Amino acid sequence: MKLLITCAHLVRHIKDHIKELQESGLEWQALNPKNQQFDSQEILEILPGYNFVIAGDDEINEKVIRKASSKGLQAIIKWGIGVDNIDLKAAKEFNIPVFNTPNVFGYDVAEQAMSYILSLSRSTNIIDLEVRKGNWKKIEGNSLYGKTLGIVGFGSIGKEIAKRGKAFSMDVIYFDPYFKKESFKDNPFSQVDFQKICEVSDFIVLACSLNKENIHLINKDSISMMIKKPYIINVSRGSLINEKDLVKALKEKMLRGVGLDVFEKEPLPISSDLINIRNSILGSHNSSNTIEAVKRVNDMTIKMVIDLTSNNVYEIFEERRII
Repeated sequence: MKLLITCAHLVRHIKDHIKELQESGLEWQALNPKNQQFDSQEILEILPGYNFVIAGDDEINEKVIRKASSKGLQAIIKWGIGVDNIDLKAAKEFNIPVFNTPNVFGYDVAEQAMSYILSLSRSTNIIDLEVRKGNWKKIEGNSLYGKTLGIVGFGSIGKEIAKRGKAFSMDVIYFDPYFKKESFKDNPFSQVDFQKICEVSDFIVLACSLNKENIHLINKDSISMMIKKPYIINVSRGSLINEKDLVKALKEKMLRGVGLDVFEKEPLPISSDLINIRNSILGSHNSSNTIEAVKRVNDMTIKMVIDLTSNNVYEIFEERRII
């Protein structure tokens, strides 16, 4: 059996897993993408011939799946949660199971979301830049106490963001059409529709997965409903926001600012208008990248592929199986 590893986080620490991989009898190769992920053409050239892949955000489309399945691909393991980079319809058509690692980044991404909220509310990023220039800048900030935090997506990450917002005495509301309130024991938070999120929130955090229904959820129409001119924080997927509409709204002061860890195109081009938006904090798709989280998911994905190859019983990871 042959394993390909293309997730940069796992490739970076592959030395920690060499012994167990050798003992498993797997033939394996770890390839590091130049940027964040391999594009469809690159992955098409390297994946066929492998039985398993532990992938990052590599673009695994129908063409890739068709060719790789004909060359012996048996399963795709996605390092992380989001699988919008994988053509699930094609995987199902060619009978290739897709697994991910759900409920692994709640604490880590929630902490980063709160760091954006805290920094934006006190203009910490701007003050830092001014002090480095020799300017003793004084900017009036915004207290979090009593502010409304609107969360879009109430999975493991959204719930942890809500808990942290409550700890700062914020009023927390959330929108998630797939979430059943009774499934969260002693849920102290209010479930509302998306329009309500837009209308009453002082801070809006995007923590949902990307799908066909919510692409460009944040656009000129939804922004026009944001009468409180909130801060927007995105720790999920870049395509949830129409960046052209976002830039226009920021320039016209329809929003107070943004904290963006993800973008429509990654890495963010230096030509992007977002670069010159002063009241913004720009990340590098790095919210889940902590020492603890990376080790946790590296261990999990290596164990998954070894168990799958040794037992060939895919049901043992049914809770992690997408299709």
